[in-house]
Amino acid sequence: MKSTAHPSEMPRLRAVPHLKDMTFSEQLCLWSVRFWADFFRRGKHPQQLLRDAYKLAGAPRAMADMDGFMSVLVSGLQAPIDIRCVHCPGISEEEFLIMEALALCQRDQIGLAETALESLIQPAALRIAMPMIQSWSDAMKQAGHAVPFRDWIPAISDPASQTTETSLAKSEASHRQSLH
Repeated sequence: MKSTAHPSEMPRLRAVPHLKDMTFSEQLCLWSVRFWADFFRRGKHPQQLLRDAYKLAGAPRAMADMDGFMSVLVSGLQAPIDIRCVHCPGISEEEFLIMEALALCQRDQIGLAETALESLIQPAALRIAMPMIQSWSDAMKQAGHAVPFRDWIPAISDPASQTTETSLAKSEASHRQSLH
């Protein structure tokens, strides 16, 4: 059943500036994007480890969908994007957009998910990528791994985290890696 709620009416969780604050579902998806990107940069493919991770999470079908999405993403990028290393505690804007698209797909907001990704992927590649991210999100949802729909508020705008943001920004600089 398709949701007709406008995104501003959809309940959102508060933004999280750190990986450790994410749900297991978010951590698995983000880790797999980062792990895939790291292997891609080195000219390798992490299929078996990713397959094992998704199998252990009860979503074995999700790995192939994630792999397909990432392959199309890389081949159709508008410009280099910031996909962090697997050890980075912070979350890049591009990583957030992928997570948001997953969350929107799980809520049958396909048009909005496409809008979230259009700044990253060229139009022709986006048309190919959308069924893959939809299938990835569906496999996660069927396995009981809902990806929360969050506000994207950079941590620096949150007064409670401004003192940690400066040190976080310094440590994250060493984790930033472009994917192109």
